[in-house]
Amino acid sequence: MFDVVTFGSATIDIFVESDEAHVVNIRGVEGEIDLYCLKYGEKIEIDHSAFEAGGGAINTAACLAKLGYKTAAAIKVGEGVDRKDAKKTLKKYDIDGSFVMHTDEVRTGFSIILTSFEGDRTVLAHRGANITLKKEDIDFERLKQTKWIYCAPLNSIHGCILEDITDFADDNDIKVFCNLGGRALERSLEELSKILKHVNIVSLNTQEATRITGIEQKYCKKKKLINDDVKEMMKKFKKYVKDLVIITDGAKGAYAYDGDKFYYAPIFPTKRVSSLGAGDAFASTFCGAYMKKEDIKTCLELASINSGHVVTCYNAQDGLQNYDKLLEIRKENPDFKAIEVDD
Repeated sequence: MFDVVTFGSATIDIFVESDEAHVVNIRGVEGEIDLYCLKYGEKIEIDHSAFEAGGGAINTAACLAKLGYKTAAAIKVGEGVDRKDAKKTLKKYDIDGSFVMHTDEVRTGFSIILTSFEGDRTVLAHRGANITLKKEDIDFERLKQTKWIYCAPLNSIHGCILEDITDFADDNDIKVFCNLGGRALERSLEELSKILKHVNIVSLNTQEATRITGIEQKYCKKKKLINDDVKEMMKKFKKYVKDLVIITDGAKGAYAYDGDKFYYAPIFPTKRVSSLGAGDAFASTFCGAYMKKEDIKTCLELASINSGHVVTCYNAQDGLQNYDKLLEIRKENPDFKAIEVDD
């Protein structure tokens, strides 16, 4: 019996940082954009680098395993040595590999992560084997042996795999945590309702929520912990989701809504090296704390603490803390609190 099985991408992540890179801000009548820039046509020195297996399914499985759960990762990997690297990472965190699927037609997905001196990242992603995942690949009979399914963003081109997974979960009384992203963002909230009605907790960031709901977070002169537009986003999602809606908002913090009350947690202050994996760590830690029947404020606090430690490292896993360590860090920082926010 598993506590949780994670679904999502598996990638080989190559982390690169160069002191020769610049961040350039360009402003125009339609807004502004930040660009990661390198000199064109030149050989650029790499000052820092790392090479790890990652992706949504692996990162979240690593987090949940470190929190003490019996975890499996349902991933699809391709040909070559990358397949061994992915399995090696699963073994490192004692993640069950019996749901690993294979294809010899394409290589395992990979990403090149360009990290800036400010700690933000630009990701060049090749989906590889991830987009070949189809319903027939999944061992649904074995999947009956889990209490929870965690869905990281899925990019399969073979129909709505997420709908197949959540339908199965509902039929077999399995709880679902869904971190929306990937091809789900191409659908409207009404179209996603068939999926969300089987989901216990949904998590996404403000940009993703805006894309799905059509509600933009407008500038507000009066400072509020939770912008009214974000509240409207969460209310719209909660019409379809069983238990909770979580929205993360970068440096502003994170919010949760249970249909009755709103909650807010700031980011946990740490030195940021790379933001890659922060979202995975936040969402999966919240899920792990919720599985232990912690209250919503505690879930937000522990999720923010773990996410804050992940960004102190180049890859998405080295900063992950176990459950006892998270509780210890929270105790050492009594002023760091999640709070309930009036509607």
